[in-house]
Amino acid sequence: MIGVLDKAETPTGPGLWFMDSSSAAAEMVTLCAASGYVVHFFPTGQGNVIGNPILPVIKLCANPRTVRTMSEHIDYDCTGLLQRQKNLDQTGEELLEVMLRTCNGRLTAAEALGHREFVLTRLYESA
Repeated sequence: MIGVLDKAETPTGPGLWFMDSSSAAAEMVTLCAASGYVVHFFPTGQGNVIGNPILPVIKLCANPRTVRTMSEHIDYDCTGLLQRQKNLDQTGEELLEVMLRTCNGRLTAAEALGHREFVLTRLYESA
């Protein structure tokens, strides 16, 4: 990890950054878009239909029940990692492939389903 960003703050260089922000999904994704993200990896265990009109939201899930019951909302099923059917390198390579396909025009699940949530952040976090 390179550093921690404040809400909607732009990173000062390449690398993995974390944002100290809201836990509310639509608000967090909006803040990430404002900071310059070009793609958002959104891990979800119980499922979330979040999308965004500014940047693609790639939803990852390792919960087999959620993947089974909400598969149309999940972009990458990583249950194999937690079930030890795949290792971290395999899973990482597959996730990068999903990102590259998305950057080259593949619609995310949220985009295909028309989810375009957007929240203008208030002065204080909502969650």
